[in-house]
Amino acid sequence: MRKSNIILSLLIILIFFGCNTEDDNVTPLDNVIPIENVLYVKSIKTANTDNSYLNQFYTYENNLLTNMTANSIYAATYSYNNDNNVITKQNSNENHTYEYDSQGRLIKELNIDTNNYYELIYSSNNVFINESHNGNLTTVSELTINSNGKITKVRLLNSTTSNLYTVLEYLYDNSGNIIKLTYTEPINGGSDTIISYQYDQNKNPFYYALKSFRNNTYYLECKDGIPNYINRGFTPNNINMINYETYSNSREYNYEYNSDGYPISRNITTQDTYFLYEY
Repeated sequence: MRKSNIILSLLIILIFFGCNTEDDNVTPLDNVIPIENVLYVKSIKTANTDNSYLNQFYTYENNLLTNMTANSIYAATYSYNNDNNVITKQNSNENHTYEYDSQGRLIKELNIDTNNYYELIYSSNNVFINESHNGNLTTVSELTINSNGKITKVRLLNSTTSNLYTVLEYLYDNSGNIIKLTYTEPINGGSDTIISYQYDQNKNPFYYALKSFRNNTYYLECKDGIPNYINRGFTPNNINMINYETYSNSREYNYEYNSDGYPISRNITTQDTYFLYEY
């Protein structure tokens, strides 16, 4: 477990960089996720009442996520414009608004409580993300994008000694699942760190539940690397094995499914905590 935590901690990286370009070839993931015959998850609850703080509840209108109640960064109330682009996100701590260009791409997320904001600059195969904090504008990261609009590399520039690596590279299978993550270009020398993922062939409910928000905010969410966790919905299928190859460590997940191919229960092989899904 300690080794797993070391790896997972690598995903929490904050850095800064700057760029300006106006090429318009990068497109958002607006048509990547099909919505035919989708079941939208309404709740995910732990079978152990002592872990009820892990429960999650979802509300939708017209297949758009309008509210999530949970111990999660997505816990908020959302509103959308006529193009189904999210325009506000409100939670107990922060209120955000979102702006788009003429192609429907997110160009700004503003925290209206602090006036801090992120802005996204698009080029042919890259997205640059700038951050304005207390009036100081820097750039968080450079994302490299493939022909499907998916992130293949995140470069963290202007890194400090608190960051272990400056580059994260991603490999996908034909279904769009991340099958390999490589942390490379370590700050203080040393070798790369590799994490590989295996998946079932069934539907990931988080992939659909967060679609309406994810299509707009995908690049911004991944400014520090793709947070490929079970409940973040970045892959169409469900993770059933994570291999921390550098440390010869792994984590396995077990699922039960309904007749539509969606999970109805999940647990980690080495733990007793079960999660139950309702649709």
